[in-house]
Amino acid sequence: MLLLLAALATCGFLLIGATVTANSMVPMLTSCTPPPSGLVSWWPGDGSAEDITDGNDGTLQGGTSFGAGLVGQAFSFDGSADFVAVGNPANLHLGASDFTVDAWVNFDLLVSPPGFLSGVCFGPGCDMPIVNKMAALPLNRDGWRLLKQSDNHFWFCLGSPSNGCDGGVATTVRSTTIAAPDVWYHVAAVKGSQTISIYIDGAPEDSKPLPSFVDTDSAGLFIGYYEGFEPSLMYGRVDEVEIFDRALTSPEIQAIYNAGAAGKCKSPSPVGGIAELPDVAPAQASWANPRAGSYGALAGGAAAVVVVLVAGAWYARRRWGR
Repeated sequence: MLLLLAALATCGFLLIGATVTANSMVPMLTSCTPPPSGLVSWWPGDGSAEDITDGNDGTLQGGTSFGAGLVGQAFSFDGSADFVAVGNPANLHLGASDFTVDAWVNFDLLVSPPGFLSGVCFGPGCDMPIVNKMAALPLNRDGWRLLKQSDNHFWFCLGSPSNGCDGGVATTVRSTTIAAPDVWYHVAAVKGSQTISIYIDGAPEDSKPLPSFVDTDSAGLFIGYYEGFEPSLMYGRVDEVEIFDRALTSPEIQAIYNAGAAGKCKSPSPVGGIAELPDVAPAQASWANPRAGSYGALAGGAAAVVVVLVAGAWYARRRWGR
């Protein structure tokens, strides 16, 4: 054991329980969290609009590109013409069901880019849709929306005959968190059998009894876009968009947030009979804050290889004197 620890120290690693450090300078490893059950669609935004769970692939619109996400890459929207259109697949017809939608979001600015007005800009910011499945017209009458509203709070709202997305109405829940640019937020909206709720960074911030609402499942799903009277568009990045066909619990939402840049576990793909580890960008390393990232699986894989090789050499010397 002393030989093993010495060899690990020589390689710059010290293994203590589930923590790996490199000369006390490498951040603690954060493990991915298993996705909660009921996951219908998952758009990671890792270089494509693919739904890696159920094939409800999106189509990139305008000049939608990809930038640094909290977990791998993220959809990057320029606030003028970019969004992802998913359509209206049958397994996303959840108007009569419980459901949860969540994503990580980071705003370039809280207002539209210069020369372009995005939807409603009545407050200090502009409306910026995160995930939307609301019929365009009449406004906010049929479906649901998850957005940053022009007051720079996060809103989750359901359709109603008299504008379901409005301050103080029974069909809208509103965060206490006020968004700032260039900060990653985890946003989750939950429609349960008894309540509607919004969570920011794993914590519940508003909840109301489930009201009478309208959702005929006729609207298409968009990431970063709502048509309305004037198009509302996202200006920033959206990452790890998911929809579940049930109401996630508070601990489940907290676990997704706590995983930070390690994200949710994806099924490894075999390469030459060896499971391929997910890519971890250097920019995702962080010392503490899950918003800024985590060291990820790469260092864990490297440490595991070091442990196996050194332990094997030690055993061979003891067993066969080599």
